[in-house]
Amino acid sequence: MILQSLNQLYDRLAADPAYAIAPAGYSLQKIAFAVVIHPDGRLHRINDLRDHSGKKPLPIQRLVLGQAKPPGSGLNPCFLWDNSAYQLGYVAPRQTNETIEKYRKRAVRTQEAFVAFRERHLASESEINDPAFSAVCRFLEEWCTECGHDFPLLKEITASFGLFQLIGDRQKLRCPFSLGGSTYTSRIETFRACNKAAEIALAAIQRMGVSLVCDFRSS
Repeated sequence: MILQSLNQLYDRLAADPAYAIAPAGYSLQKIAFAVVIHPDGRLHRINDLRDHSGKKPLPIQRLVLGQAKPPGSGLNPCFLWDNSAYQLGYVAPRQTNETIEKYRKRAVRTQEAFVAFRERHLASESEINDPAFSAVCRFLEEWCTECGHDFPLLKEITASFGLFQLIGDRQKLRCPFSLGGSTYTSRIETFRACNKAAEIALAAIQRMGVSLVCDFRSS
């Protein structure tokens, strides 16, 4: 009963814009750019999505598939969104205090990150079987990582996240695709989403000053 109640509370909070809570299986991330592509995967342009109303451009919050990017030194590509290193294989210019050796290692690491991002999507294409998703796959297959330096915007947003957008479509490619008749979300993403739902629901209960009592007596 307690899990059912937590789930119901989470659904109510997620439906209320005032709480800014992402639905299970999603998360709110700070997005700075969109890779706009044609239906055949050709690049149209890279759009700056940051908010320029203040003194400094700031990323905007967008709902994306999956949870926050996990920390650690391993390769951990996200699904349909990521930073410019993973999504485009973009190597930021060498810093003044960065040795040539460290820069080369970073460049190699960036290429590995892009390959991991590309392979994750290509491996899911046949199962997802969606034209929009296939457009992303064609882009990833044909994209030359060195071309990233043709876009000055990427130099400004190396630490920010980006997503994909199909040309002519106002909606970013962040919605789940059909996978065997169900929503595509990996098991680990679903597990993380359930944990996050419980954490948010419990925090909301605490803010309301409600005592949580578990009754394990049989009915």
